[in-house]
Amino acid sequence: GDGSDGFRFALVERNTSVGMAVEWRVILHEFGHTILWDHVDSPNFRFAHSAGDSLAAILNDTETNAGDSGLTFPWTIITRRHDRPVGAGWAWGGSRDDPFPVGHPLSADRAGYSREQILSSTLFRLYRATGGAHTDVVVRRFAARFVAYLIFSSIGSLTPFSQPLDAEDYSGDLSDADLGTVNFEGQPGGVVHKVIRWAFEQQGAFQPPGAPAPVTTPGDPPDVDVFINDGRAGQYDPAPEFVWTSQDIWNRRNPDAGTAHETPLAGATNFL
Repeated sequence: GDGSDGFRFALVERNTSVGMAVEWRVILHEFGHTILWDHVDSPNFRFAHSAGDSLAAILNDTETNAGDSGLTFPWTIITRRHDRPVGAGWAWGGSRDDPFPVGHPLSADRAGYSREQILSSTLFRLYRATGGAHTDVVVRRFAARFVAYLIFSSIGSLTPFSQPLDAEDYSGDLSDADLGTVNFEGQPGGVVHKVIRWAFEQQGAFQPPGAPAPVTTPGDPPDVDVFINDGRAGQYDPAPEFVWTSQDIWNRRNPDAGTAHETPLAGATNFL
């Protein structure tokens, strides 16, 4: 009584022989409900429809030929997107968000589809920041698998009595999933929890006390954030390649307190 009973797919279009099961993105959307049913006894989050659109967008982006990369279901008439701008109300706490839980009779977004697009925009940003914008398809594929794994792992930690009440709660669940990972395909865990927080901030979460409502701007970083500046001032904007550009840390070949960077020598002791 706490899971999905399976899938029954109709046709993509009447009077054809093409089934909806060929639309991988739609299957992933529905699978987002399956994993929620398994853990929270509901097909929905309280704060959004599901993470299904996020899975559809992320796992199909790495080599897509879709003309509009921000359209979540480019081969159907479903017009949801995963690149929604904060300034247009697609923010946590924005005009497209809703104070009532999904399914509540007073909710203006009763099914939670608008909030699902806020979530997919958030998590798609996380995917791009962790390698999804890289020029190397191998890096993009790994980023997609890793973020999908974090979604599965975070939902797998939930119960009917410990659901995220809002987006900031779910940000914490994703961060816990990262911090609790020992190894994922050779990648140690605990390396993207700050990027997770940043992705939610950029979509309007973590506003300072007294911030205007509805939200139309990114939220604030933590009060204390220790980082090595790589030119992005503590941000995690997606990049086409990973380049070390920090001017705040440099290498010396001898412990001479020099302040100019020297290329490290392999097989020898170097000094930072």
